[in-house]
Amino acid sequence: MQDWAGVNMVRIHLNEDCWLGINGLPALYSYATYRSAVETAVSAINAAGGIADVVLAWNAPGTTKSLGQGTMCDTSHCPAFWNSVASVFGSNRSVIFELYSEPRPDGGADNATAAACVKNGGPAGGVCASYKTTGLQQITKNLRKDGAQNVILEGGPQSEQDPYLWADYKVTDPLNDVAASWHTYPHNVCNTTSCWNSDIKPVADQVPVIVSEVGDSAHISTGCTYTYSPAVTAWTSTIDNGAITPEAFVWDPFGACDNLTTDLSTGAPTSPYGSGWKGFFASDGASP
Repeated sequence: MQDWAGVNMVRIHLNEDCWLGINGLPALYSYATYRSAVETAVSAINAAGGIADVVLAWNAPGTTKSLGQGTMCDTSHCPAFWNSVASVFGSNRSVIFELYSEPRPDGGADNATAAACVKNGGPAGGVCASYKTTGLQQITKNLRKDGAQNVILEGGPQSEQDPYLWADYKVTDPLNDVAASWHTYPHNVCNTTSCWNSDIKPVADQVPVIVSEVGDSAHISTGCTYTYSPAVTAWTSTIDNGAITPEAFVWDPFGACDNLTTDLSTGAPTSPYGSGWKGFFASDGASP
């Protein structure tokens, strides 16, 4: 990644069962081994002058193995996960805590009810999810009580596609150190400059916005492209003071259209997607 000039933030998806060492996931990839790998990655990112954006991405309630992305933060393990992560990284200001990746309460709706779920959680079988959920407000309260000093990154409902409700349902943070997360792909609802101007810029006028996933076509069958991402970055570059920061998705070599590299050992870019992003980072690397 260092060979890609301008890369200064890396997002790390975490699995709550692997971090906590629960629900029978293989010991070889769980608990101490898993935590050590994450700590090593964060240390390498920080040593290179970068920010590590750690995010809870895989979770499940109770004894269900966290083999995928749940609807919301599960009360069973999510609070314990973040309390534990805070005990490791809570004093490191070069680590961002992205509390949950792509919440989808209320059947994936994008409305006030769903936004309230993301903030406050809800009972099992309610409108939020089939299992009991903990809202990002409680997680934030727990983190600050534990002394965590990190910037907190908070996304909205419908997989963070449009944060137009963000300001109305943002968490209350005693440190006032919360940023907004936004995910954007060509198939998402807010995928035009008019929507970005009406829905995203007002949020960026209040707090930093991290576009923690930006991508183009994800399916080889439809033809790989690099057309949507440069439209997003061209627009974000017009926002004053670097208030919107894009993170390209994803540093994988597995042959999908949104993979940035063909080889983890060399960082060789894919084409056109990886090479396009590599050029952007090189030209925009001084931006925060």
